[in-house]
Amino acid sequence: MLKRDVKVHLLKDSRVLKKLRMENNMKKSDENDATLLSKILRYGFRLLTIQEMEKKAKLWPLINRYELLSKRIKTSKIWINKDGYDYELKNAVKLMEKDKRDVAKKIIKMLSNDAIYREACRMLGVKNSVELAILTMELLLHLPVTRLKGLLGYTPNKNEGRY
Repeated sequence: MLKRDVKVHLLKDSRVLKKLRMENNMKKSDENDATLLSKILRYGFRLLTIQEMEKKAKLWPLINRYELLSKRIKTSKIWINKDGYDYELKNAVKLMEKDKRDVAKKIIKMLSNDAIYREACRMLGVKNSVELAILTMELLLHLPVTRLKGLLGYTPNKNEGRY
C-alpha cells in the first residue's frame, strides 16, 4: 500500500482503543475497532513511511540473528563453565562470536546514517554500539521521554524526581 502512495497511519497508543471499548461497552471485533478508530482524533496517529518499513524489513532478520547468537553463546559458555568439560564447544563459541561481530557490523552500517541513532550515540558518548542501534529500532520514539524511561525500567524515586 505504501508503494502505491496510500497513506498509512499507526495508532500511537493502543490503550486509547481499549479505553474507548470499555466506555462504549463494546467487544473486541474488527467492525467495532474500525468504528472506534474513526472517533480518535488525528493527533492520536502517526504517519508510516515506506523508508521506515523498508529499513525495518532489512534490519529485523539481522537483529533476530544477533539476539539468537547472543543467547546461544551465553548458554554454551554456561555449559562449558558449569560442567567443566569442553566438548569442543569453545571452538563453536569462537565461531558464533565471529558471526555475532559480523552481524553487529552490518546492523551498525545500516543505521550509521540514521539521525536518531547518531544523536543517541552522541548523547551517551558511545561509538558504534549495536545494542543502542537495536534499541533505537525497537523503541517507540514518538512517546514522551518519561514514558520511554519507564519502558526501559527507569522509575522515578523520591530524590528530587531523578531516575
